[in-house]
Formats: sequence, C-alpha cells, structure tokens
Amino acid sequence: MTDAPDGLFDRPTLVLDPGFHTAPINRADAAAGVAVTASDDKTVRVFDLDDGRHLRTIRLPAGPGNVGKAYAVAISPDGALIAVGGWMRDPPASEQIYLFDRVSGALIHSVEGSPEVVNHLAFSPTGDGRFLAAALGTGGLRIFDRERSWAEVARDEAYGDRSYGATFAPGGGACLATSSLDGGIRLYPPLTELPAGGHITPAAEVAAPGGSMPFGLAFRPEGAVLAVGYADTTAVSLLDARTLATLDAPDTAGLAGGDLAEVVWSADGATLFAGGRYTDQAGSPVIAWADGGAGARRILPASASTIMSFVLLAPRSGGYIGDLLVAAGDPYLARLDPFEDGGTPRWRRGPPQADLRGQRSTLAVGADGGVVDFEYDIDGPHLTRFDVAALAQTVAPLANDRTAKPVQDTLPVTDWVNHTR
Repeated sequence: MTDAPDGLFDRPTLVLDPGFHTAPINRADAAAGVAVTASDDKTVRVFDLDDGRHLRTIRLPAGPGNVGKAYAVAISPDGALIAVGGWMRDPPASEQIYLFDRVSGALIHSVEGSPEVVNHLAFSPTGDGRFLAAALGTGGLRIFDRERSWAEVARDEAYGDRSYGATFAPGGGACLATSSLDGGIRLYPPLTELPAGGHITPAAEVAAPGGSMPFGLAFRPEGAVLAVGYADTTAVSLLDARTLATLDAPDTAGLAGGDLAEVVWSADGATLFAGGRYTDQAGSPVIAWADGGAGARRILPASASTIMSFVLLAPRSGGYIGDLLVAAGDPYLARLDPFEDGGTPRWRRGPPQADLRGQRSTLAVGADGGVVDFEYDIDGPHLTRFDVAALAQTVAPLANDRTAKPVQDTLPVTDWVNHTR
C-alpha cells in the first residue's frame, strides 16, 4: 500500500475493459478529427470520427464509490489538449481539472482547488483554446487562462444551484453564456480585459422562460441566437444572444413526459436539434426543427437511453457537412447524418454489456428454477436461455415447454412497473 490523496485507491484494483464504456457517457466533444467522451466508468476515451475506431483510453485517478467519475470533457479547438473534470476527490471540497495530451494520453497539468465537482467544461473556440470555462456543482463559474499556466483568472460565485451549461459564442471575443438549475441564464462580456480581482458579473441575466432547470446551451453559428434546453421539461427556448430577450420558441406540443436538455444547431443555423429523454417516444430520438427553429419538426431515431451530449462536427473528417456526434447513457456514441434517410448513423458504438431492462414480458423460468429465458438487449429481440445445471447459454432457443412466463394478472397488485417499491 502507498499513501494516496484523499478518496483515491491506495492499492491496485481490477478493471474489466471490453473496448468501450461500461457506464453512462456524461459528455462528449470533438475537434481535429477525433471525439472524446467522459463516463461514470472513470475513463475518458478517444475515437476516430471517420469510422468510430477506439483510439485511446485515459484512466483517471480513481477511488471507491463516485471518486473518479468523469462528468465533463472538452477538447481544445486544435485537438491537442483534453480537459477532464468530475468527482475527483472525497469529499469533493478541493477538486481537480486534469489536462491530458491528446496524442500520448499523458497527464500534463492538474488545475487544483475547485470547491465543487465539475459538471461541464468548455474551451474558447479559436486557436488553441486560450480560456477554459468550468461550470461547477454549487460553486458557480470558474475561468482559467492557458497564457497564465492555467491559473484561475475569473469567477462568478453568485449562483443559487448547480450549473451544467457553459458555452462560448462563435468568434474570438470569448463571450460566454451559462445556465444554472437556479433558473438563471447568464451572459458574460468578452474576456478581452480580465476583471480586477478576478470577479466577473453578467452583462445580462434572465430567468429562463421555458422551465425552472435550464441545462444545455448553444449559440447559433453566426452568434445572434442562443438556444436553451431544460432538464425538467420538453420546452426549448430561443433568446437574443445580445440581450437575452425571449424569441419565438420551437413547437414542442405533444412532446411530454421528460426533457429535451441538450441542444445544438446545424452548421448553417437553419436547423435546430434537441434531445434528452421523454416517455411518449420509443427510445430517445433527436428532434429537428427547420427554419431556424420556427419550422416543422422531424424525429430522428438515436439512442435507447437519455441523450447526454450533442456536438456539431466540422466538415473536415470524411467531407460530410453538418453531421452530429450523439452521446447517450446506454452507453452509446454515434455519428449521425441528420439530413439523409431520417438520421442514418455513419457509425455507432453501442453498450458492450447486457441491457436487462424491460424484462417484465420476456423473463421466463423453468418449473424447478434451473432454466431461465431473458433478453439481453432492450432493442432486441435477443432471447437467451441459460441452463444452470449444464452451465450453458443458448441464443434464440427453440420454443418449448421448458420455461413459462410469470402470471401477472391474478393478484390485484398495481403501480409496480418501473417503481422501486
């Protein structure tokens, strides 16, 4: 055993690696022909955008429980640097943001002292990404400067709840917008002159017009409109990107029972996309509105689980213009063409483990309990039979009387589906 920082393992631990994430993907980003993903499995992974090949796994300093879970990831515009944050210590009172070299995977710097877990990271959008913005648990906003060895140069602690959204406006001015579960949308002036004392205040601040828990943010490519997604509703809001005045919202009528927390624009700003989770659709599709959000909407199939992150891909890799990188909680990662054949994936990576949800109508057991039929993929059908005595698994077994499905209609038991009690 060796001495380890608070909350980290002090001895080697066994990890099984099937070549993909084994827990939900929390965030994704892309630049310079690669995608990066952050997961609850305490890894960051790098993928080739052309074909989805797994290029590298970056294992984070980790410990028991939540310690090491990656909630946030960002890649610098030149593709050279990967920033990672999350729950890195226990208790999470002095957190780290790790900076890794993208090519080698080496840890090259650790930004110390964040007072809370890091929920989201964003590089300023030009050059090598001089500024790095961090949205925190209950600690508000922090901004770090590459030119000062990643020292903190600005902060705003006047947040009433957690923040999960921070995005820079297009161009070189480093204008920044943030969201918070306190209900506020904040717009900060360009970081052309860093504030004395390091404290910044919003140039504009409004209560989000569409819900109480604003989450994802996206500037339209020319920078005039800010789209807002919510963690508590399927509403999507559009705001004037200079004043935060409310604009006409996209039509979300009938999209009930969940949320559209993540938003992104097409490269030309003509199409607005949103995703999250909601219960009146199969899985978690992507919603697309034409005419800058004012037009008709389309539904594009995507993941079976909550969409956690959208990235608009630059038309560098493969020559495709307007593709989307979609990351979800399955875990799931895909590059979609949102304009051809209803959202055809150019490639996709699905969960490497069995998905045992939705078994109430398929689980069947033998009379002596020695044989069990189940499906291992929620997108099925992939019926599998396991024989305990023979220790044998059979995919797509022949129909016979060895197993029987449970009787569910003789006792007056209600409210048990998808409940924990």
